[in-house]
Amino acid sequence: MKTLFSKRAFLFCLVAFFTVSVNAQFTETFESQTPFQNTFNSNGQAFSLTNAFTIYSSRSGFGYQHSNRFVDNSNLVATNQANSIKTTNATAFTVKDFWLYVSADGGNNPSADGSIIITGKLAGVTRFAITKTAGFGTSFVPDNGFSNIDLTTEGGVDNSNIPIDEIEFQLQGNFNYIGIDNFTWAPQLVLPISLISYSATLSATQQVVLNWQMANGNNTSQFIIKKSSDGRNFKEIGSVSAAGNNNAVASYNFIDASPFGSANYYLLAEVDKDGQVRQLGVKQIILYNRFSSASMYPNPVAGSSFTLHTSLSANTFNSYLITDISGRIVQKGDIIATRQKIDVPTLATGSYTIQLSDGEVIKWIRN
Repeated sequence: MKTLFSKRAFLFCLVAFFTVSVNAQFTETFESQTPFQNTFNSNGQAFSLTNAFTIYSSRSGFGYQHSNRFVDNSNLVATNQANSIKTTNATAFTVKDFWLYVSADGGNNPSADGSIIITGKLAGVTRFAITKTAGFGTSFVPDNGFSNIDLTTEGGVDNSNIPIDEIEFQLQGNFNYIGIDNFTWAPQLVLPISLISYSATLSATQQVVLNWQMANGNNTSQFIIKKSSDGRNFKEIGSVSAAGNNNAVASYNFIDASPFGSANYYLLAEVDKDGQVRQLGVKQIILYNRFSSASMYPNPVAGSSFTLHTSLSANTFNSYLITDISGRIVQKGDIIATRQKIDVPTLATGSYTIQLSDGEVIKWIRN
């Protein structure tokens, strides 16, 4: 930074090139990086610096904890400027925290006279965006004008586990200078989402329960459930939010409280955070609704019709079959009401049965 050396007391300190944490994080201090370059290598991963960002190295002691090298835009100071740190081969990584120096006078003095938008991107798509308007360092004491940006808490949301391949810093207001030091990151392997299991079962209360397990669902936004009575024409009946930033196995369930009274097909689909939809599978349940009681009158039937009484739940589809004494089906139809007239004008005199779709049978006579 371009501050006078007298403003910053030189402090000797030992600074490691990077530090490995218990969860495979690395803190890049830039002390071993080549000055004035727009690329660097940290723990074997190549990064590039975009726009005005380069590795700064001039007078010693200007970095966080008076270190000698850091990333800044001192070769092209400007307001409303966007600079990024990104992997050169689009490899995903996560960012835990870093130390930030911002200034409105070209880096001479730290200030709070502006704001900054911190954006994480993956393949050009924004994964998170934080607008920081306060909490900037305004004094060289105690951290040489730097303030810590912890992505586990900054903005009230934990963004430290979101895979990105670029982190962008957009200066706003009067800010025209930015410095980044002690950049703590972790390599992140984005694994393909995997369906471990998917099942559909019928509960004792005649509800269909869908259960599924997923692995590597870090990029999943939600699951969509669609239903069909014929296995071809599906309609969405609900959705389930994904567990969040989770590469472990996660379990989900969905309950259909109003299944069809016959065949039910359930299509499960996954929606990723970029809006892409992928079908995961279809399960089938055959359901016969249970009538609490069923009756018909008159019986015997003297005319050309009779009335069937059932106890139907709403939004279900049920059917009936009429068979003669030999078991031959002579008529069939749908049950669409709890009290329904059934016409039988062509049936001859004799004994018949009417079988409901739950298996219940009523014997009757046509006079």
